Amino acid sequence: MSSRWVVHKFGGTSLADAERYRRVVTILRAEEGERKAVVVSTMSKVTDALVELIELAKWRSESYLACLDVLTARHVWKTEALLLPRLRGQHATKLDVGRFDANRTFPPLPSHPLNGLL
Repeated sequence: MSSRWVVHKFGGTSLADAERYRRVVTILRAEEGERKAVVVSTMSKVTDALVELIELAKWRSESYLACLDVLTARHVWKTEALLLPRLRGQHATKLDVGRFDANRTFPPLPSHPLNGLL
């Protein structure tokens, strides 16, 4: 007879830093049973940062590059904080974040009454 599934959803402040990720692992390991599903959404404030990036890129503001660098650095830092000490530092050199040019990636939109809402 198969055991029931246990589903956990984590995101936001529950994934805010390396210590919180470790807490999630502790919770999952403490849960009895073999059938576990884990749903993970963004870390704290990442959705807001992505929305800001989209807005800046949409308006062709060059400041989106600085915001992208901050968001990338934040993810690298948090990922490295979870790695074993002997592996830290290697991660950032392997991470290849492709930059994009908002002016080339998002061509000017034709005039349309919904443009301001999209």
